[in-house]
Amino acid sequence: MRRKRIAPPAALLIGAALALPALTGTGTADAATGTLYVNNAAGAHCSDKGTGTQAVPYCTVVAAAAAVQPGQTVLVSSGTYPQELDITRSGTATAPITFKGLPGEYGGDSSLPQIGDASDPSTSTLHGILVKGAQHVVIDGFSPVGQYDSIGVTGGSQNVTVERSVLTTTGIAVSGSSGTVVTTNVLRNIEYAGVSVTKSPGTVVTGNTVTSWCESGIQFDGASPNGVVENNIVDSAALGSPGDAACPAGSQDTEVLVPTGSTTGTKVAYNFLGTKSGGPAYQWGAKTYTSAAAFAAASGQGSHDVLGDTGAVGDSSQNTVAVDSADAGAPGELSTDILGNPRVDVRSVPNTGTGVGYYDRGAEETSTGNSYAPMSPVRVLDTRSAVGVSTTTPVAAGKSVTLDLSGTHRIPAGAEAVALNVTATGGSTNGTLKVTPTHPYDGGGDQVPIDQIKAVNLTWSRGENVANMVTVPAGRDTVTFTNTGSGTVHIVADLEGYFSQTAPNGYNTTGPVRILDTRAAKGVPGTAPIGSGRTVALPVTGSNGVPANATAVVLNVTVTRPTTGGYLTVYPDGIARPVVSNLNFSAGQTVPNLVIVPVHNGKIDFYNYSGSTHVIADLQGYFSPGGLSTFDLSTPQRILDTVAQSGVPTGPTPLAAGASLTVDINDMLGFGGLDTKSIALNLTVLDTTGSGYLTVYPYGSAQPFVSNANWNAGQSVSNLTLVPAKTGKVVITNHSTGSIDLLGDFEGASINF
Repeated sequence: MRRKRIAPPAALLIGAALALPALTGTGTADAATGTLYVNNAAGAHCSDKGTGTQAVPYCTVVAAAAAVQPGQTVLVSSGTYPQELDITRSGTATAPITFKGLPGEYGGDSSLPQIGDASDPSTSTLHGILVKGAQHVVIDGFSPVGQYDSIGVTGGSQNVTVERSVLTTTGIAVSGSSGTVVTTNVLRNIEYAGVSVTKSPGTVVTGNTVTSWCESGIQFDGASPNGVVENNIVDSAALGSPGDAACPAGSQDTEVLVPTGSTTGTKVAYNFLGTKSGGPAYQWGAKTYTSAAAFAAASGQGSHDVLGDTGAVGDSSQNTVAVDSADAGAPGELSTDILGNPRVDVRSVPNTGTGVGYYDRGAEETSTGNSYAPMSPVRVLDTRSAVGVSTTTPVAAGKSVTLDLSGTHRIPAGAEAVALNVTATGGSTNGTLKVTPTHPYDGGGDQVPIDQIKAVNLTWSRGENVANMVTVPAGRDTVTFTNTGSGTVHIVADLEGYFSQTAPNGYNTTGPVRILDTRAAKGVPGTAPIGSGRTVALPVTGSNGVPANATAVVLNVTVTRPTTGGYLTVYPDGIARPVVSNLNFSAGQTVPNLVIVPVHNGKIDFYNYSGSTHVIADLQGYFSPGGLSTFDLSTPQRILDTVAQSGVPTGPTPLAAGASLTVDINDMLGFGGLDTKSIALNLTVLDTTGSGYLTVYPYGSAQPFVSNANWNAGQSVSNLTLVPAKTGKVVITNHSTGSIDLLGDFEGASINF
């Protein structure tokens, strides 16, 4: 799932006041507890005559500001609040007053609460938010607007923090105050100085992204000593004009300006400053400098500053200057970015920052996709026994079950996707199942109804037990299972692991290569099948490119020639066998399934419940702490359909026996320019006229001796493939005695960011 992001600077996309009584900020005021709510949306039942409860919130932020006490938070819902907000009440050092803006339902910076009005010069507010004579106040997560400045801090204010806000046209002005912290804000297309500091000692300006129309990016003035300017991205070029043109002669286009009277005790370091304006990068005292080296030599400042083109900031494939290079210990630096995303290590970029080494400069942490954390499998849903649901009723045709994966022993906060082994059992008719995020988004970031998503994750015949691996985004920690068949069915799901920005393991492609085949004594000493209740241990590290520190392997596992119906469990060696299944089969069937299994003692185990069966395993890749690829997992997207002529260059004709089809993922999904290493593609084989199997492998490679889906004539099967993809392409070959139709649903890709 691609998280919502703020556009990089070059894109330019991001998108009469009531006087309030002052409360002295001596630090002796009693701290209140609780939250005051503000929500002027239709149906919110707001009233400025109430007490700001969640049930009856205030209609205006002004009303909440008149009532807030030290230690309280004013929580403001997304919306437009046109009155200027003047803040004069104070918190204390241990009980600050916090004004917190909430983004809209779909997140992103464009939905932050707007404070003030600049639409009409005759009626516009002079400021969006003005802090006047107040102490210990935090302003977090707003999009204020005003004619003079969007946010002002003045009148002897002390220890005010402005963070995670988005400002357009007018910037932040700090005047006659002290101890102000301006951190992790985005200021776009500012027509005057982006951050202006006047007669305000001890002002900290850290981790902001500032673009202006040929005006100073960060400007200190008057007596403003002991300041900090660190980890910022600043560009005062006329961004957005054709070619990001240089500024006209005489422009005040200095990126960082610290004049005489403000240089004493002030630190400038770890900034990324634009050069397209044509103006000086620095003014220090009365002198200007166009290079970081000259500035450092003259002032002793500018340590680790970089000058260059900031236009591709935010795209780590094009501009890595700001990535993993900030001073994590800078005053005011936050542990999360403007959207609340954690700091993450871009694996392909060396860590050159301080502390953990991978904080980014500017307000936004570069999105890298998700790493993986394997888990010992645990059953999280079983409609037969009320696990994950409140009843034991099978899921009816056209109905859905939503699974909450948050909480103890499940996925942690911040996990963006999960790996589930899903089983359909006891179907009353032939049927299909799709697994989606409960709140799915399309590739453009817009929410779409689940019933509009074309996807098939499982296909079964009446009474059959069928399993398939599913990788699915878990927005708001929930996943939805929809029975798209015509009869009832029970659903079972086993959690195998989760994907998150902070998970420890990157992905490495290898093969595909066969590492186990009990029919041919491969991976085992003999050719005997695995007996009833027996377990076979398979060493996986130290060969086929899998290192000793691999934490999990990805296998396509196939059961063939079983003597009775049963199931197979694949799990880490040396631990108690979990009560889960990876493959389910009937006597005589050949059944595959993708498995992501943790590695322990360098091995994995295969347990056969009943009868005897041969087992085959084809290695697709592995996860390890040193892996460079991370996953961008998405709502399932139908990209291949030989019936409807989608993604097929030769038309709707079924794929003939022995024929191959090349699928270009980069071209279909606009991944051009990305270093795509593998793709997660759920394949459904239908309209089968003979028995056979599919082989899916990287374009441009010799075809390996492996299988990804197996079927008998007349059978429909689904199986997830996680296959290496050279140049974003894979080849699918039909090894059968007859033609087949194919459906392909894209679930995500591993990419070297």
